[in-house]
Amino acid sequence: MVNERLNFRDEQYKVLDLVDHLARYSLVKNLCENKDVLDAACGEGYGSFLIAESWNAKSVTAIDISQDAIESARENFQSSKIKYICHDLEQIENILTPKSFDIVISLETIEHLKSPETFLAIIKNILKPDGIVIISCPNDYWWYQNQEDSNPYHLSKYHLNEFQGLCQQYLGKVSQIMIGTSVIGIGNIYLETEKTDKKSSKDIISNLQYAELQKLPICDGIDSQKCSYFLGIWGLNQQQQVKENFVIYPSLLEVYRQYGYYLNNNSLDQHLVWLENRVKNLDNEVQETQSQLQEIHSQLQQAKEKILEIENSKFWKLRNLWFKVKSMLYLTR
Repeated sequence: MVNERLNFRDEQYKVLDLVDHLARYSLVKNLCENKDVLDAACGEGYGSFLIAESWNAKSVTAIDISQDAIESARENFQSSKIKYICHDLEQIENILTPKSFDIVISLETIEHLKSPETFLAIIKNILKPDGIVIISCPNDYWWYQNQEDSNPYHLSKYHLNEFQGLCQQYLGKVSQIMIGTSVIGIGNIYLETEKTDKKSSKDIISNLQYAELQKLPICDGIDSQKCSYFLGIWGLNQQQQVKENFVIYPSLLEVYRQYGYYLNNNSLDQHLVWLENRVKNLDNEVQETQSQLQEIHSQLQQAKEKILEIENSKFWKLRNLWFKVKSMLYLTR
């Protein structure tokens, strides 16, 4: 699993962490222009910076409970349109004006809260009547599949229906549900694409590049039980829809080949399971047929014994004697 928070004081470029975190924030890219945005649990401010400077929000109020995170945000992602605040999210009604935000975005936060109900009620109160809410939640039941395993920083684990049900109690019917998952494919990149040898995560955030993408139909059985996280969006009107989006990075072709091996082996495994089930079914059919044959044999044996019993009876002997006498009388005529 990725780190809980991106650390921008670390100069090392950690591509998987960056991809995972940026994918969530990128959903708001086409919604926040000229909007007043609350970034609840902003971490070190990279998402708030993108919203303000790259995606042209009117203002961003960025709140996090970690003083260290807020100080790092002020160091690395300063903007005249961003106000960084260190505060407990379950008490922000004391510092925020009701009905003052067009968009509230809260990513990977709800699982950390002692009282998520309090937080959701606050969101409802500070949101403008036609405002939009975007909330994501990790699928910890996939990341930690053994019951004894859990994320030490998470106070709650949610299935999709639990996450959705909790949020809908306070925010109303969800407009759109999405899930986060990995993507794989082939891309066309410039031969001279800049390497990351001397690039930090901060540099990359400040100079994001966008590419054309084409998604193909899913064939790998991806669903809400096998995804990385859930994401709910509230407040969209009938004309609005958040499009599917992807944050990708060019990787070694070996990764693509290994995935091909996985798909092939998975297909072979499925066929093997089918064959094993077929053998079991045939075994059951053979056992059932053997049971039927044994029953028929038993019935046949009982019939033979019954016939023998009849043949040895006095009635049967008299019957045979009668037919002999009758035959003799017929011959004397």
